This record gives sequence, C-alpha cells and structure tokens, in this order.
Amino acid sequence: MPEIIRDPSQVVIYDTTLRDGAQMPRIDFDLEDRIVIVGKLAQMGVDVIEAGFPFAVEGDFEAARAIAESVDGPTISALSRTRHSDIEAAWDAIEPASHKGGARIHTFIGTSDSHMEALGISSEAQLIEAVRSGIQKATEYTDDIEFSPEDASRTPFNRMLRVVLEAVDAGATTINIPDTVGFAVMQEYAQRIKVVKEQIEAKIGKGRVVVSAHCHDDLGWATANTMMAIAAGARQAEVTIGGIGERASNACEEEVVANIEERGDQFGGVYTNVDTSQLTPVYKEVMDRAGLPIQLNKAVVGRNAFAHEAGIHQHKMQKDRETYEHMDGEEYGQVPAEMVLGKLSGWRGVESRLKDIGITANSEMLIAISERSKARSDELGRRMADNDIEEIAAELTGEIVTDGVVFGSMVTSGDTVTVSLEDSEARPAGKAEGVSDKGSIDAGCKAVNKMTGFAGDIVEWSGISKSRGAAAAAGIYVTVAQNGNRVEAYAEDERGVDAASIKAYIKAIGLIERSQARLATTPSTENAKTVVAA
Repeated sequence: MPEIIRDPSQVVIYDTTLRDGAQMPRIDFDLEDRIVIVGKLAQMGVDVIEAGFPFAVEGDFEAARAIAESVDGPTISALSRTRHSDIEAAWDAIEPASHKGGARIHTFIGTSDSHMEALGISSEAQLIEAVRSGIQKATEYTDDIEFSPEDASRTPFNRMLRVVLEAVDAGATTINIPDTVGFAVMQEYAQRIKVVKEQIEAKIGKGRVVVSAHCHDDLGWATANTMMAIAAGARQAEVTIGGIGERASNACEEEVVANIEERGDQFGGVYTNVDTSQLTPVYKEVMDRAGLPIQLNKAVVGRNAFAHEAGIHQHKMQKDRETYEHMDGEEYGQVPAEMVLGKLSGWRGVESRLKDIGITANSEMLIAISERSKARSDELGRRMADNDIEEIAAELTGEIVTDGVVFGSMVTSGDTVTVSLEDSEARPAGKAEGVSDKGSIDAGCKAVNKMTGFAGDIVEWSGISKSRGAAAAAGIYVTVAQNGNRVEAYAEDERGVDAASIKAYIKAIGLIERSQARLATTPSTENAKTVVAA
C-alpha cells in the first residue's frame, strides 16, 4: 500500500449527485446537465465527484468518460461491483482523469445476509475472496481504491469488520461504511465507524486509509448519522446536492458542509475545502436540471432559511442580526436577511422593504402603510411583494404609479415563445420572440428583454393557486435582479402560470426602473424619495 499523507482535520467531500443522486426516481440528467453540474461542483471545491456506474447503468460509461475528459481539479470516481468486467469498465471510463485531478475506482459488494443470499454467496470465505479479487484487480490501474460493504449497517458487525480489514490488506485506501437503506441510528452507526477506524489503524497505522460515511434518509437520520460518523473519526462524507437520491434520498451536501463550517469545533475541529458561497447557486442549478421544486424552508439553501415575517423578529433583526440568525446567509450564497411582508409583519419590515425600492417614509406613514399591508395580506391570503408595497404607499400619498411596459399575451411553440406588449405611455405595442431550452418562462423573459433592453433575469420564482380545478388562476412571485438591484413582484393571470410569470416579470422591470430613478435623482441623505402622510 502506498504511503498517504492527509490532513487529519479535513473532511473529504465526496459528491455522488450524479451517481446515487441520479438514481432518484422521476429525474433524468442528460449529458449536458451532467457536464454543467460537474463543472459547478468542481468550481465549488468538492474533492471527489462520483461520475456514475459505467458497467451497469446505460449511458453512464459515456457520461463518466465525458466528465473525466472535461473536468480538472477534483478526483473523478466510478462505481463498480467487485467483478473484473465492472472494474475494467470503470477504469476505462475515468482513465483520462488520472492525468489531472485523479481517478478512483469505488468497488462494492453486499455483505448483509439478504444481500449475500441475493448474490448467491453462501459463506464468508466466498465473500472475502470476491472482495480481495476485485480490489487486487483495481490495483492494476490505480492506487486510489475505495471499498464499500453494501448494507453495512445491517451486516453482522464482526463480519463487516473482517471484510473491511481484508479490503485494506488487498489495497483499498478508502473504506466506506454505507447505511444503504437508512436503517442505522446515530449511536450504532458512530460505533461502527469508530471501531473500523481503530482496527484499521491498529493494522496498518494512522493516516493511510480514510474511513467514509454514506447515509440514506429513510428514517430521517442521514445528516445526523453523517455528522456523528465524522465525530467518531470518519474523514470522508458521501453526499448529494439537495439530498437527492433513491427512496427518501441521501445525506444533504449543503447541510453537512454547513454543519462543519459552523460547528466544526464540535466534531474534532474539522473543515472542508468547499466554497460555501456557491452552495445555494449550485443547489438551484441541480434542482432546476432535475425538474424538482426549490424547497422554501430547506435548511441553508432554501429562501426562507434567512427570511423573517413576524414583526418582533424583524424589529430585533434590524438591531442585531444574530438575534435570529447565527449564520450569515451571504456566506452560503443567499441574499441578506429578507423581511417578508405578511399579516404578522410590523412597520420596521415595511421600512426595510421601502428603502430597497428607493422610498423612505416618516413614522406616521410607515405605520399607515404597515396597517394597510397587514389588512391586504389577510384579505388576499398571501404575502405582500415589493410592487404591492409600492402600490399601497402610492395610494396613501396620491402618487400615480404606471408601468412603462404592459403585458399583452404570449404564444408558445416548442422552444420559442412570442410575447406581445400593449401600448403604454413609455413604449408602443410590439412583439418579439425568445428561444430557450430551459422552458417557456425563460424564453418569454428573453423576448421581453429584446423589446425593453432590460438586462436582468428571474433569480427566484414561486407560485400559488388562486382557485381549484382546471381553470385555476395562477399567482406568481418572481424576484428579479439587475446590476445589484433586486425586487420581488407578484402578478396573477387566468391564462395560467406562464402568463402570470411573464406579467410578474414585467411588473418587476417597471419597479426596478422606478427604484433606480428615485435613487438617482433624490438629493436626500438617504438618496431615496421620502413620503409623508397627506
């Protein structure tokens, strides 16, 4: 076995989004998706990327080969059974990476009673022979070999231990202990990790083999088990973006990384090489390409993770962010603490949102806007967006707010969307085409940008149904960003989600234009328009 020197405090992040994550039912990453995702993972700083299961999964050989050829930086890993044909295919797929960031063969075999029976393995000796043979075959290609006793958490402990020690003796440099069906609970999983690490070090010394955790979430323990494994000495975490994967899915990469970043002192002073500011953008990219919704209340990367609606929270947050946020959202790629306006909000939240769109108000006006905002939120059964707050402020001051762009209609044909605009004071009627393989809303936004010269984009999107049944009207919130300006607009349309989304996008453009005008022309110290009670 080669002499390996590792920082004992580093936790290797082994990203299996494109292998275990891609096995999630009802999602399908094509080759373009995989190349884009792996590029972002590399940029984010993950250490190892599992590119697929080249022998067993259709399309994975070509995908793993393309990844190995295109990405530089992380080690590229391929999964294989202990069969020699599997191992040969794995190496052929990832061999180009061996000249760059490195190439790893990850071989496995089922070791629990049920798996051995399914494989037709009748004795432990037969099992060990398969393990040794597979690993010795892998050593013909690389020194970077990982071994997993599949279903380790349901394997009799002593059998599992004997198998992994034989794997180390045969040449494995990473030993992964998979909780394949999410069966383990923290104490027992941590104990397995602890004893495995101790026995390996007693056999060959410290620092030559990494013990790894791979956890599934069937009982909701995946992140907790992974963190307990790290506390017990594991120095590799096998994770997926958004926790995607089979059944209830895998340990969530952003949660594991954030736990290490924020509370690493509780787990032995550990750290990762991940650039945490990339976690939210990468999460959104993966969810978009997987066709999965972005979960608002998702830990670390969900929009609500750093959002506050209750008035008492908003008040305290303005005085000291740490009263309700022990993490800095911007360090995880999130926007700064967001004040959401609903029926629980107070005037301080209104004040914050008004300033964002270039308006300051005296105390009397803030209270009036706040009360009307609460009443309207309660009446409509939804939160207030920035365009709602601007409208309420205008109602109370007598200001006339008009949109320079007025939505007319949209027609979709394949990847092409034609958007028509109606006459307005600022722009005549017109239409333009937008083309996008990301969907009709993205294509529609491109069409609008052609007509208006706007150079922004939708960075957040969420929808609510305003009624039930086939004729349900759509209500859509979009957050639009341009040159550092960021606003949220809401719109409804009986023609459906696409029309409501484009209408909201157009409302956001108008709001940004008005906000920029206020901030550019108002000479006050706040550089914003001041409104007072009429």
